[in-house]
Amino acid sequence: MYNNLLSREMYDYLSWHVSEMEKEKDILLNAHYIEETKESINFQEFFRDYLERINNYLDSVS
Repeated sequence: MYNNLLSREMYDYLSWHVSEMEKEKDILLNAHYIEETKESINFQEFFRDYLERINNYLDSVS
């Protein structure tokens, strides 16, 4: 089994990045998609998956 290693600086940056993206995602969505469309749903799924992957990675690092 492999351990993921990450510097404290990079860990802090990724944590900050996730926090900022969670705050801004609704603003981005509303700025580009007035109505719910297939594209807006894909956009929401992309952000959810993107943030989930980073959070899962952060949970796995030492």
